[in-house]
Amino acid sequence: MSNVLFTYRERKSVEGWESALYETAHEAYKQRAIGAIYLKNIVDEVDALTTHLIINDDTVIWHAPPCEHVRKNTLAYLKVDAPFTFYQRPINNAFVFGAQTEEGYLTFLRTLVEFTTEAYADKRLYDKQRMERWFEKRLLSKA
Repeated sequence: MSNVLFTYRERKSVEGWESALYETAHEAYKQRAIGAIYLKNIVDEVDALTTHLIINDDTVIWHAPPCEHVRKNTLAYLKVDAPFTFYQRPINNAFVFGAQTEEGYLTFLRTLVEFTTEAYADKRLYDKQRMERWFEKRLLSKA
């Protein structure tokens, strides 16, 4: 994978899961790494109950298959103090990733599952600097 954009945002609260999705992806969209159609694809995938993961009961990973609307490999994170509800679960941590290739897609999935497993044991990994270092070693260094 090449050229991974990593973004990190914190909010006190959001209004529902779609707002959380767009808030998570805001900086990547603003930097034109992912397009509006890719975000719509994610919403469509959620509506179809296909590609999202809820991990550790408080973390969601939103994604859709690679497409031309992913202009740069992207990993976006949102930390929310007041949880929002997604499939009847309170969520405090949200990730959106966009991959340009199938290989990149699988790499993101594997790496995010590994991260959330480690973060379950050590919540300090959700700190911005620690998270950046963690992904830099495992994901961004593969760019």
